[in-house]
Amino acid sequence: SPDRWPDPAGYKKWADANGVTVTLDYNRNNTNEMAGWKGGPPPGYSFAAADLKNVKENDAVPDWSNPGTRAWVWKVFWD
Repeated sequence: SPDRWPDPAGYKKWADANGVTVTLDYNRNNTNEMAGWKGGPPPGYSFAAADLKNVKENDAVPDWSNPGTRAWVWKVFWD
């Protein structure tokens, strides 16, 4: 969005000139705090609760095999 990223091209130019690289550090355990997260199986972006009972922080486990989950995360990153 223009509010979050007012001048991406200008930032890229500055970063290139100053040798700065950018890395996305995705933390799976914070997924449930990201905009638009829907827990649970489709239409949610995760798995059935019974399948996650032994997973730490199991309220934030994206199912990357779900096309909806992938579309959601790219929307979060690019919007």
